[in-house]
Amino acid sequence: MAPKKPQKENRVLTTLAGLGAAVVVASLAFFSLELALVAAGFFVTVGYVTNDLRRRKFWENGISFRMKGLSDNISSLSQKVTGTRQDILNLRQEIADVNRRLNKQADHADGVQSKTTARAAPAASKPPLIDEALLGALRRPAPAAPVTPRAVRPGQKPAAPEPQPGIANDAEYEDLSDMVVRELVGHAVRSRAVDVFVQPIVRLPQRRVRFYEVFARVRARPGMYLPARRYMRLAQENKLSNEIDNLLLAECLKTIQSSAHIERAAPLFMNVSQSTLRNTLFLKTLLGFLAKNRHLAPRLVMEIATPQFKTLDTASREILRGLGKLGCSVSLDHVDVLDFEIADLQKFYIRFIKIEARTLLPYTRSDKGRAELMRRKRALEGNGISLIVEKVENENDLLELLDFDISYGQGHLFGRPDLEAAYRKRRAA
Repeated sequence: MAPKKPQKENRVLTTLAGLGAAVVVASLAFFSLELALVAAGFFVTVGYVTNDLRRRKFWENGISFRMKGLSDNISSLSQKVTGTRQDILNLRQEIADVNRRLNKQADHADGVQSKTTARAAPAASKPPLIDEALLGALRRPAPAAPVTPRAVRPGQKPAAPEPQPGIANDAEYEDLSDMVVRELVGHAVRSRAVDVFVQPIVRLPQRRVRFYEVFARVRARPGMYLPARRYMRLAQENKLSNEIDNLLLAECLKTIQSSAHIERAAPLFMNVSQSTLRNTLFLKTLLGFLAKNRHLAPRLVMEIATPQFKTLDTASREILRGLGKLGCSVSLDHVDVLDFEIADLQKFYIRFIKIEARTLLPYTRSDKGRAELMRRKRALEGNGISLIVEKVENENDLLELLDFDISYGQGHLFGRPDLEAAYRKRRAA
């Protein structure tokens, strides 16, 4: 509002100058018409030049104002870039400190173990590796299921059924020894036969896919995969779970990067554990990706189990917080009750809470439970934390949940875990 006063004064001065020039010209006209015309021309020229100078001054002031704004924006962006670089350096330093502490603990444990082994009796010989004949039998394709023949036109050959990938039956692999499963997992890791499965997370009530959760599946033979509960314990015992997590992360980041051109591409949820947060290769791969593609970081959601989150050490919590600063979100699953301190959730950039349908449904069957559920749900969503109900298996359960305006759902009702091809465009049949 300040510039209006000088502009008003300029208009007054211009008006007075014009009146003065008119009086002078009129006065000269009494003495000589030629002299009056010369004076009028002089005043017109002076007025034009003055007006042009004023316009130039106004234009220069505008350019100066814009340049100052651009300079301020550049300074602000420079400060943000410097802050981002400092965040990455701090996070790398924290990771290096964690690795040093872990190495010291490992060296100490190795020293204790070597002393104990020296006193103990000689260890038993290692069991023989899996027999090649057994591996060959496991690699053979499973017998095809009977296919109902389709109607075929005269002279047309029936189309061969396409093999469909699936999860191996628990009963089919239940009789395999731990040694065999351990060898299968080790072989899968060495040959990178770990595939990425995805399961949709949908927006309710429209059932529109909004996110995907990614899972690692160990390939037992072409088209068949071991159930996770059959090999996960053995993978952890043999320290292969970190390598499986690395393969899953690499494929997950590759998918995010390859779909960067897709407008509103769905973010991916990926499970991490406390040991994963201490995995140097995992963190280096993740930090390298985020440093080069920070605009894609919001499409990666780190999912961690609530019991593990509550027992995270300080270093792991700071790493999780640092990843949140770089743009990643965090999701908590295996939630039993919706009783959280909102400030703690926001501190670690937790944007999603997952709770199973069977845990939530009892709240919907009493007035007190419904009131408590709505209160806690509003408290979470009012602070930017969304509720995802997982393991929704049938329409009846979904109808009960929809009465409470549940935002997101996940489960076999909306889609089973499938190969990563489900995330990409399928070829036309």
